Amino acid sequence: MAANLSKSVRAELETKAWRLSQRCWTQSRIAEELGISQRTVSEMLARVHRRVLAELNKKVELQKVVLTQQLFQLIDEAYQAWERSKKPKRKASKVSGRGGKADSPDMRLEEATDRDGDPTFLATIMQAQDRIARLWGLDTQQLDTSNQGATVSEIVLRLKANADRFEQQRQLPAPGG
Repeated sequence: MAANLSKSVRAELETKAWRLSQRCWTQSRIAEELGISQRTVSEMLARVHRRVLAELNKKVELQKVVLTQQLFQLIDEAYQAWERSKKPKRKASKVSGRGGKADSPDMRLEEATDRDGDPTFLATIMQAQDRIARLWGLDTQQLDTSNQGATVSEIVLRLKANADRFEQQRQLPAPGG
């Protein structure tokens, strides 16, 4: 019966079937309500499920790209702060004339203290990098469980594919920009 339906009628039935399904109706009950077979309802719902899943996957991937861009910004800012934190700290002081003599010029003293850099910035960078790896499924814990029984070359190919996918997603422009 469904094969004889026009696209618009089929789309309308799919929408009604989906709404009833969301209200926890059984496929048999939906079929009875819409005057079609249970098999047709099952096929319609499968199509809707595939479409909805594809839309959700696309939204998730876009959100991952946005989050990755934000994390790269955080990494850049943390790196800049790390570089600034390694520069010598300068302390300047002004000393008014020597011995209170009126003709003595003011002196300016500057003291520089070497610094090793603030390790909290490095920790921030590492955390952001770890978050990116987890976001894209590149963390070792997930890879270990997914690669059981795989050869080294298969694992390397998977890692390369993940890295390529990550690089492609990273190069996409931000939504709306």
